[in-house]
Amino acid sequence: MILGFKKYIPHIGPTKFKEKIISGTKIHSIRKDEKDRWERGRKIQMAYGVRTKFYECFMKSECAGIESIVIFYPDDYGLHPAPNIFIHGQKLSYSECEELAENDGFESFSDFCTYFNNNFEGKIIHWTDKKYAALTSAEIDALLWA
Repeated sequence: MILGFKKYIPHIGPTKFKEKIISGTKIHSIRKDEKDRWERGRKIQMAYGVRTKFYECFMKSECAGIESIVIFYPDDYGLHPAPNIFIHGQKLSYSECEELAENDGFESFSDFCTYFNNNFEGKIIHWTDKKYAALTSAEIDALLWA
């Protein structure tokens, strides 16, 4: 499947995602995946210009895993400088949020929050072995219902 990336994000600037993916500093992508299409083992074509005459596939890989992610901005967001981020239901610390933003190719957690500026529910599509949650949702369910 094709993962399209932006070269430029308004209010942030040039992304350099191609360079970051090739160098190994961008190691995943966060997507909605409403049709539940992503799964471990699925082939990935990373590209700019998807569905245009400027299409450029710059790297091919394989999905190494999926993690669910929820980004939640509380009603009193003005009093709290950052959203709450949950991966497989486990809340990330601020330093883990910074790591997530960097691994997703953003220069800072602030840039990450500028891009993900509303409540969001989706998936982290990994093409490395990096995982954030100590347990997967299936493992959590198994423990809860054992």
